[in-house]
Amino acid sequence: MTSTTKVIHGPGVPECVGGSISVEPYHSEESFKKERDHIFRKCWLNVCRTRDVPEPDSYFVRDLAMIGTSILVMRGEDGVIRAFHNVCAHRLNKVVWNESGACPKKGIQCTFHGWRYKSDGKLAGAPDRAEFPNFDASANGLTPIDCETWNGFVFINLDPQHEVGLREYLGEFGDILEEYPFEKLVPMSSYRIEIEANWKVVLDAFSEGYHVPFTHGPTLPDFIDTSLYHMHQIGLFERHHYGSTPANPDSLYSNSALPYLPLDPKVEEARPEMERIMSAFSRSNPAPEFHPDRLPEGVNPTKTKRFGFDLWTCFPNVVAIVSSRLMTHHFWPISPTRTVLESKIYAPDVAGIRDYLFHQFRNIVIREAVREDVKNPEETQRVLDSGARSHMLLSRQEALIQHFAWVRSKYVDSASEGNPTPGTDLLKSVAA
Repeated sequence: MTSTTKVIHGPGVPECVGGSISVEPYHSEESFKKERDHIFRKCWLNVCRTRDVPEPDSYFVRDLAMIGTSILVMRGEDGVIRAFHNVCAHRLNKVVWNESGACPKKGIQCTFHGWRYKSDGKLAGAPDRAEFPNFDASANGLTPIDCETWNGFVFINLDPQHEVGLREYLGEFGDILEEYPFEKLVPMSSYRIEIEANWKVVLDAFSEGYHVPFTHGPTLPDFIDTSLYHMHQIGLFERHHYGSTPANPDSLYSNSALPYLPLDPKVEEARPEMERIMSAFSRSNPAPEFHPDRLPEGVNPTKTKRFGFDLWTCFPNVVAIVSSRLMTHHFWPISPTRTVLESKIYAPDVAGIRDYLFHQFRNIVIREAVREDVKNPEETQRVLDSGARSHMLLSRQEALIQHFAWVRSKYVDSASEGNPTPGTDLLKSVAA
């Protein structure tokens, strides 16, 4: 079967149509430290949604184990969302221990010595402050972190010297998805899984469809209606990338646009009884703005009727599955061989009990598919140290993995280390 996938390379992006990448970054302690220092301490990181801090004085905590810090995101009384190191200015105790909550009017209080802080990060009180020489309250608030929002997503940058603002950093990811109605989707379900594998091994497993017929065969039996899974189009840019994926238009599992499409009596008759019931339940009144024909121009770029979703990666650690629904995956490194995966599903608000039951049916199926997805990375990680191979072999359909390796290399390598064009060593042609 000849590939018909179109691969778009942005300015300055080398050709990524298959090749080999080194195994070393997937299990090396040294590589992990470089990623910590040059990626996670330098890049914009999505830590929560604005809905996680919905009201003035509300807060959300994001612990970043890889960096050894905790981030406190708070909406001030003025409505502005700010981020701080969740660290007391006195003896550096972690101030807020809960994942979320509301800042009391007197301020959040450190449990160690009672120092209190307002929701704008300013010091609200320090017991016995007369005993501190030359005490300056204005210099002892919470340590601020650069924080910006985009389309309801809250990003931080831990590098005080960073030169690129969030919108510039998002680049094509922000351009193409700017008009997608994120704010009209509500959370439907979420999963948090700790995986015994390097964060990139896990992320790679969510960056291609080559595995779908084999890993998800029992769970998603008609996800696609071909023997092989070829993306319609791939877009590779300075930092981020997407793959526009196919789907069987009649699938109850894969195509989130199914409720908008007319029933095919022959297809419905052939479904097992439970699937016939759930297919009937899907015929509720979905939100019209999520009809496939009304999605933003950049979504489903080839405008095919066999559209499944656009698989976007926002470097470094977010994968967004975008269609008439939204699913996000965040890959949070813990150690060279441990990762926390957080997955969340968003959809138009339910219109009634029929809609609710169908969403729950879909959520259960997706949960099982995610369980299948995380098993392969753990088994991969267990044998990476074997020395059996020094490189992984990638196909054209795994170009997103190859591109990610190039972007990663740009951040962790430098010309002073003898590689004047970082990442080029990772793009060896199979033919070569």
